[in-house]
Amino acid sequence: MEVKEESQASKSKKEALMSKSKEVGLHGFPEVWSNIVLSLSDNQGPKKLIHKLALSSTVYLIWRERNRRVFNDVKLSPIHLFKQVRELVLSRVASWKLSASQD
Repeated sequence: MEVKEESQASKSKKEALMSKSKEVGLHGFPEVWSNIVLSLSDNQGPKKLIHKLALSSTVYLIWRERNRRVFNDVKLSPIHLFKQVRELVLSRVASWKLSASQD
């Protein structure tokens, strides 16, 4: 019975995270690692570049959050992490646009 309850709780958390990812503008990215790698192997277009940036930002922020939890005993919510990823991606894209307009 406990395993079933944990599975349902896990599914509920995943659904909540997916819903929040849409809210902060990070929808449309594959959820399964093999699909992520396959999706990013195609280097065509600016959308793929943004997806690569989102992935690298996510990995970095998860690593940083892990260190924050281990060494400082401070925890951020998953929603806060999603927002940080979005801010990193948007600021980087904005810097590209600014750089291109100055050239």
